[in-house]
Formats: sequence, C-alpha cells, structure tokens
Amino acid sequence: MGKEKVKTIFLAMLFVLSVLLTQRLWIIIPSSEIFAKEIDKVDEEEFNIYAEILSPQSYVYNFGGGYHTIFFEDPNDTWGQVAGMIDDFTAKAFTYETLNGDQWQAANEYKSVNVSFSFPLPIELFYAGSGAWDISNELTHIDNIIIPAGDGRVIYVADKQKEVYLKLRGDFTENDLDMKIDEVEALPHTDYFRTEDVLGIDTDILLPINFEEGISTSEIMMEMDVSDKAQITAIAGRIFGETFDFVKRIEETDGSIFYISNYGEKVLKIQSDGLLEYTEKLEKKEIESNLALSEILNRAVVFVKNHGGWPAGAYLSSIEEIDKSGVKGFRFNFGYKINGYQVSSGEGDGAILVDIYGYDVAYYRRRVFREKMNIQFQGEISPDSILLPQKAIDRNLREIAAAYIVDNNLELDKILMDQLLFDILNDINNIQTIYYLDEGGSKEVLKPAWRISIGQRIYYFNILDGEMLYRIRND
Repeated sequence: MGKEKVKTIFLAMLFVLSVLLTQRLWIIIPSSEIFAKEIDKVDEEEFNIYAEILSPQSYVYNFGGGYHTIFFEDPNDTWGQVAGMIDDFTAKAFTYETLNGDQWQAANEYKSVNVSFSFPLPIELFYAGSGAWDISNELTHIDNIIIPAGDGRVIYVADKQKEVYLKLRGDFTENDLDMKIDEVEALPHTDYFRTEDVLGIDTDILLPINFEEGISTSEIMMEMDVSDKAQITAIAGRIFGETFDFVKRIEETDGSIFYISNYGEKVLKIQSDGLLEYTEKLEKKEIESNLALSEILNRAVVFVKNHGGWPAGAYLSSIEEIDKSGVKGFRFNFGYKINGYQVSSGEGDGAILVDIYGYDVAYYRRRVFREKMNIQFQGEISPDSILLPQKAIDRNLREIAAAYIVDNNLELDKILMDQLLFDILNDINNIQTIYYLDEGGSKEVLKPAWRISIGQRIYYFNILDGEMLYRIRND
C-alpha cells in the first residue's frame, strides 16, 4: 500500500476519532436514529453509558528514567487532554512509519502516557465509514495509543495482539501532557519498573516494587434476588409484556424461576445464585445482515439497559463472531469494575453476555454483584502487606512450571531449570490488579488478587499471601 494512501486513511480515522473525543464522549452513536425503539431519546445518561463502554481500561504514566505507574481509572482527566491533542494533530498532514516491538517498547520509556483498551477494538467502532477503507493487514484494530509529553509532532498507535506498531509524525501541536503527568506523579502511586530492571528479563511488562495505598476486601450481594418478587416480576414484564398472557411460570425447589412463552419462543430463567439467562428463537424472517458493527453493539447495550439496567463500571471486554444455523451474528462480553478494579471469577466469559443476530437478541446472560448498602470495606490490606506479583509467582513456581512443561510439550530429560525459569518469566503477557469474586462460605466477597497471564494460562493469586485462587487455560 502506498504511503500517501495509508496517510489519508489514518488522517481520516484519527480525525473522526478525535472529533468524538474532544466532545469528551467516547461514543459510537452519531445520532439517536440508530437506537432501538425502547429508547425514546438520547440524554446525558445515555452518553455517559457509551463513554464508559469503550473507554481505556488502563493508563500507564511514564515519568522518565525508568519510572512508571499504572492507574485503572482516569485519575485527572488525562483522556480529555489526550483527546484534544489527537484532534489538533490530525488537523494537519502527517506521515507514518512501521515500528518493530523493540522500537515500540523504547517509545514507552520516554515521559509519556500509554492508554490501553480492554481488547483490540475494531477500527469500525471508531468510525462507521471504516468499512470502505482498504487497509488490509496494516491496522484493523487498535488497543494502545502512546502520547509523548512535550513533543507535539509524534503519536504512536498499535494493535499489540497482531504486533502492528505505527509511529505517526506531523507538524507541531501544542502539548500540555507534562502537566497531567506531573499531577499524577504528585499523587500517591505505586512505582512500576520494566522486567529488565527487576528480573533481568527484557519484556514490556511492568512490575511494581512498592505500594503507597492499601486495598480492601469487600462484602457484596447478588444483583438478582429470586426472593424479591417485585424485582423478578418487573424483569419478566420487560421481556414478555406486563400482562404475561400465555406465559408459564415454574418455580424449582432451589428457588430458581422459569418463565416460558406459550410456544417456547422465549425462555427466561433466574437462578437462586443470581444468574439470569434468556433465550429467544430467531424469527423466520430474514435477519438484517447489512448493519454496521456499531449499530449491532448499540442494540446489545440498549437491550441490557432495558432488561436489568446498565451496571456502574461496565465496559466492553470482547467481541466474537458467531454462527447459528448458518446465520452470522456477534457475541458481546461486558465486564465491570468496582472501585476501579475489574471483577473476575476466573471464568473466561464476562459478567454480561449478549448474542445478537442483526437486531435480534437470541441469548442474554447476566450475573452481576454489587456492594452491600451501608457496609464499609472489610479487611483493609495495608500497603506493606501486599505481596509483589513476582513473589506470588515464586511461591507457586512448582505448579506454574509443571503446567508450562505440559503446555509446551517439553521433554523432562532435556529441561534445564535455569532456562525453564527464564522462559516462564519471559512468557509473562500481562499482570493486573483485580477483584477476585470468592463465593466460598456463606458470603460473597471481593478479594484483591493478581491476575497474571503466563504462556497459555491465566493465574489468579491472592494479593496478601500468594495463594493460587484459580487458573484457566487462555485458549
């Protein structure tokens, strides 16, 4: 592809993206016309929901000199500042060059901000007209953007999953990001360093070496309560209509409730453990197949909002193409955060899942927890008590090594332990602080944990003592 053609593509992409951003609304809806019928108007609340869905999931602040910190929520409106800079940058002509992984990693070492999304976002969610772009394998998704401080001539964009890294260079644009970074540096924060500085392993993973703020466990409760008849009836009423004509209600011995329409076209089940599942047969009429991905996502979000409400802190965590009897559709997974930390039970799917074909929702699953009202955090963990992730790995090295040997089909008689340890550390893909949903005992509790991706596995370790809480293959 010619340089000028790609330049034009990225200019168009970033210009449209930045126009949305400078309105401080990270949204995918250009107007109210593509909303489903349940929504009568687009109000401020709606815009806030869509701003949440595609917002960055982490902010890496590079202070220079090898010092970094990570926030999982925007601490000082950095995103608004970045948005304005992108808008100014793309208003002028620019060129681009392709980088390799080492060059991308080097860009992270200068004073800058790296915003990361929860997964590689399709470009068409940034701009509805992107389907007409012929960008082939250059850049179809974006998961990272780096804005250097003080240099208004350069922006970096990437799809790290496909190892596509681009450096965009243009005319000077006013850059006040220094101030935002200095503000964050003055806040209580945890210092992070590259693995090369801490472990001698040259990767782009950052590791903490100290903690300035504690983190707490929290007692929570199920959002869906089958004993709350008014709540359950209201949810069923949104699906079947207020009169419940021709709807059969079945209550099981454990308290779970079924609602089934007369011919079984719609089935709603709300289990005693708070899990809601809804299935609907696809209509025999032809499914609309020419919808933009943004329109389909809109429909999924509106459906969730109208059938249970949009949870605070919810965000889009993945998109998957699916097929049912030859009909193509999409599966949207939504995760959620409490107090800035992602909530995870260790299972692969998100807290909310929607399968949708055209405008038709065929499957909806929801299991969300919320903090108990008027109950303070339980079990405050002081900064000095937090176990570093590298120590959690060390305490579980035997089990991690055994799984690594199996996953990589290593021959036992040829294994050198020093090399095996090096390979394991070099294969760390991600380290993140999360809330692990522990449902053991009589209460549901959010436990602070390290979520560490190593090779083909994801491990969850208690942040206090390194106990392995869960592990799963990352297939």
